[in-house]
Amino acid sequence: MDEVNPKEHHGILANVLQLRIRREVLKYIGEGIKTKREIEKTFGLSETLAELHLALLEKAKVIEKAGEGYRSTPAGIGYLKNCEAFSLEPSKKCD
Repeated sequence: MDEVNPKEHHGILANVLQLRIRREVLKYIGEGIKTKREIEKTFGLSETLAELHLALLEKAKVIEKAGEGYRSTPAGIGYLKNCEAFSLEPSKKCD
């Protein structure tokens, strides 16, 4: 695994997860494994657009390839758990 400056990674993560579709894809993958085709079909994405979103989520280190599909990394699962805890507050949402 490449060494990444934590501040630099945080900036990449913030930029990548800025778009709602990427947060939704991460939530969809959750703690399971989803194929690119499943993601394309669920979100109505072209192959090219799905590849772009998945590549950026990989760059942010919140997902990784797993056989024929993708799974969340520990950082991705941590984000989802923090998001759930954050969204329990009535006036705040993490989507």
